[in-house]
Amino acid sequence: MKAVIVIKKLLPAVLFVILALLFTGCGSFSQPASPSFELRNAPCDISYDGKEYRASVTNSLGGIMSVSFSEPPSMQGLVYTFSPGGCKISFGDLSFSSEMVRLDSRALPRLLCDIIRNASTEGALSYSPTDTPDESAAVFSGEIYGMRYTITTDKATGIPRMISSAGLGADIVFEPISESSS
Repeated sequence: MKAVIVIKKLLPAVLFVILALLFTGCGSFSQPASPSFELRNAPCDISYDGKEYRASVTNSLGGIMSVSFSEPPSMQGLVYTFSPGGCKISFGDLSFSSEMVRLDSRALPRLLCDIIRNASTEGALSYSPTDTPDESAAVFSGEIYGMRYTITTDKATGIPRMISSAGLGADIVFEPISESSS
């Protein structure tokens, strides 16, 4: 008789633990690191508007960003430098400075700059766990110019691997950054 009373008292506790595990999972979901856009000389391959480019992106938290092109050969040495107040375009010994609003928002360097600045804004990106072929990746999404974009990052570090937008016609793939080059 005592065994029946003990079982009756333990049964609700056991059921509660089972239900808690069913509804919360077993802790296998972990929030990925937020995207980190403090890029220092991050080489990337860019597909934009049916053309291929090779560039290096530098972004400091002080608001200065530059995009330096190395491919195609006709653009080698072309550098766009963006600051909160404007844009400077340099090519060899030539340079031109302008207000940011005067540079077409569909121009590749400005588009890249605007996406990174938008993604760096608190609350601009949303994350929902999705099945990706690479379990070490996290995919965030945002919107700019009324178009959706995604940013694939390293789940542990937040370092961007790829920025993509079908609506904007852009794919930017960053080279992996080794721990020793940071």
